[in-house]
Order: sequence, then C-alpha cells, then structure tokens
Amino acid sequence: MEHNIDRLSSFGIEDITISINYLGDKIRNYFKDGSEKQIQINYIQEDKPLGTIGSASLVKNITQRLFACNEL
Repeated sequence: MEHNIDRLSSFGIEDITISINYLGDKIRNYFKDGSEKQIQINYIQEDKPLGTIGSASLVKNITQRLFACNEL
C-alpha cells in the first residue's frame, strides 16, 4: 500500500482517499493524514462491505481521477 501511495505521489497525486475496513485502525495510524508524505489522505469507513468499487460512491468531490486498487 505504501509503495502505491508513493508512486501516486511521484506522479503528482496529492489527495488520496482510502476505503478501510479490515485493519483500518492500523492503516489510519500508519499513514495518518499524509502530511509526512506531503499529501492529503482521507479515509472512508464502510458500515457494510460495498465491494471493490462500491465505496467510490462515498467519496466526496471526485473531480478528476479515480484509481481503484485492492491490497492484500
């Protein structure tokens, strides 16, 4: 996940939203708000699993790009 975030940042992506559920607290505690990487990281916590792209409906203000990636 960090590799993907770093790659997105290297291409100028500065605002990332991560949909979290399983291990969500660990992910949020590790990346925090993204300021250590000079980016903005937002989080979506699903009430019920919405599937790979289902949580995209919860992202506010999608203005340019949507990149979906599953992390194992």
